[in-house]
Amino acid sequence: MIDAKREPVSVEFPLRGEWYCPNTPGNKIPSHGTNRFGSRYAYDFVQVDWKRKGRPAYRTNFGQYLFFGVPIENYYCWGQEVFAPCDGIVVKAEDGCKERRRSGFQICVTLIKMLVILIRRKMTFNPLLVTISL
Repeated sequence: MIDAKREPVSVEFPLRGEWYCPNTPGNKIPSHGTNRFGSRYAYDFVQVDWKRKGRPAYRTNFGQYLFFGVPIENYYCWGQEVFAPCDGIVVKAEDGCKERRRSGFQICVTLIKMLVILIRRKMTFNPLLVTISL
């Protein structure tokens, strides 16, 4: 039951500045392809370099990102403030949680598996089958 005597709560966006949101429930639900870990309606907010091709969110090249990962401190949004969206009392806060390390080795294994699948299916490129229309 809604209490008509309570004042409405004003909620503000917790980030300041310009942010890009590549994955949202506006594109698809579940937004990240899974309902696990509370990600059904998840949003990803990142700061990007609008001048670089592909709008990367990190200060390194794509090869580094793809094969070795990017240290978290190389992301543009690292260290930016996050504000409380409304008034309240902080009950508990934690710091110093370890970040998981992304392994470029895992990506290499995936690429090799994909190559093996293509070879098994005998999917070869035949330039004689390609037609070009002008």
